Amino acid sequence: MARQATGAVLEREGKRGRTYALRFRAYGRREYLTLGGTDDGWTRARAELELENVLADVRRGLGEPGLRAPFRQSTKKSRGV
Repeated sequence: MARQATGAVLEREGKRGRTYALRFRAYGRREYLTLGGTDDGWTRARAELELENVLADVRRGLGEPGLRAPFRQSTKKSRGV
């Protein structure tokens, strides 16, 4: 039986403010996904919700190892801002 998908929200304080990322186990290896910063509308609560969504996708088997398709990022550029 495969390990249950687990993960964590990472917060980093940098020159441009606070950024959020996810680190989680999927498909037998550790994955890292940068979400964005406070300028992009990311908060700790929103990042935790996204982690839950990503882990649910992993449990459902959505996506393939090495592909980021189901793990979408929302940025100002993609919203046309």
